[in-house]
Amino acid sequence: MPYSHWGINYFNIRLMELVLIDSLLDGAIKKGGERFLDFGCGLGLACVYASKYFSKVEGVDLDDPGVAFKTTRPAPAVGSELISGIGINNIQLTSGDSFAYLRDRTDRYDMLLSVFCLEHVEDIQGACDLFAASLKAGGRSVHIIPNTHDTTNQLLQTTLGPIAENEQNSVKSGRGTKKMGTMFAPITHSEFIEDYRQQFDVNCLERYIFPMMLSGMTIDKITPMREHSYAVLASKHGA
Repeated sequence: MPYSHWGINYFNIRLMELVLIDSLLDGAIKKGGERFLDFGCGLGLACVYASKYFSKVEGVDLDDPGVAFKTTRPAPAVGSELISGIGINNIQLTSGDSFAYLRDRTDRYDMLLSVFCLEHVEDIQGACDLFAASLKAGGRSVHIIPNTHDTTNQLLQTTLGPIAENEQNSVKSGRGTKKMGTMFAPITHSEFIEDYRQQFDVNCLERYIFPMMLSGMTIDKITPMREHSYAVLASKHGA
C-alpha cells in the first residue's frame, strides 16, 4: 500500500481498530442494516469492513489531497479505485463538502461512523445535529474521539524528559548542564482554536458527548480505546 505516510502498519492498526470497536461496543457494526455512512472516510477502509454487514455503504471526506494520505488526489477518489479493484460493488465514496452531503440525506442511515474526525470540526453541535437528522429512527452512531489523557501524557513527556536528562547528566559529570522544559503544544488538530489555553478543550469528552445529547441522541456506551481515545455509541430514539 503506497498511500500511507506511516507504512502498511497504519492500515493494519486501523483495521484492528474496527474489530476492537465491534468487540467493545457489542457488535455495533456487525449488527448491520441497509445503509452505513463513514463520515471522514479517507481511503474507505471502514467502508470495506462495513460492506460485509450493510447492503449499501457510503463514505464522504473533505480531505485535501496529500494532507492525510500519500496521494495527489482526494483520498476517496483513490479509495474508490482500490475498492473497485478488489471487486466490492456496494460502496460509494464521495469527496467534497461533507456537511452539504448530509443535509440532503435525512432519515437515511442505519449507522454512522466517524473515526478521529470530530476534533477537526469547528461547529460540533451543527455536525451532531446533522448526524442525528441523517439517521433513521432507531439508528446508531459510533464516534472515536480524543480525550484529556492524550494531552496530559504529552505534557508529562515534554516536561519530564529534560528533568530526566538533567538527572543523568548530573550523575555522569558531577554537575551537568541544566536543560529547560521544552515548549508544549498539544497535538490536538485544533485548526479552529486560536487561543492556546483552549487547545486542551479539544481532548475533553464533554466537548463531543454533550452536543450529541443536545441533538436528541442517547449515549448508550462510552469505552476507552487505543491512543488515549474513547469510543462513543449513540442512538436515535425510535419512532
